[in-house]
Amino acid sequence: MPRPEAIDVPVPGLMCFGCSASNQYGLQLNFFKRGHQVFTEFTPSEFLQGWFGAVHGGVLSTLIDELANFTVAGLLRRIGVTRDLQVHFRRPLYVNEPITMVGVLGEQKKSLVTVKCELSSARGDLCCEGEATVFLLERQQFERMIPGGQIPVALTPFFPLG
Repeated sequence: MPRPEAIDVPVPGLMCFGCSASNQYGLQLNFFKRGHQVFTEFTPSEFLQGWFGAVHGGVLSTLIDELANFTVAGLLRRIGVTRDLQVHFRRPLYVNEPITMVGVLGEQKKSLVTVKCELSSARGDLCCEGEATVFLLERQQFERMIPGGQIPVALTPFFPLG
């Protein structure tokens, strides 16, 4: 079995709620790839709960959104934005307990990629499933989205030439 490889999307000063180590209020997620999967483990703090110690559904949706986009970045070496997100809550996940997150690519049609995501408890129970449609951005589209229109040099490998 191949060793996991860290997925690094280096952007100095990025304050992403999901992945930035600089955002003290964020989730600070780190993702890895092995073969055709992207994965991570995350232990939510008590500040992320809804009812009686269960992780808030909005937080679980955010985890799936972030996992979907890192699955695209890690396996396709592309930057995208979420177009659609469907989440199916099967069982509660609880704060202060590790959540295993796994993403795999599904169908790709032109600039749209489907990503299937699963969140499981420390016991191995599948608790939350999601499917995201990620729109792959071209360089010019991304430049229009960001302040100043200048793509950080570290992100240029995520955009096809041309």
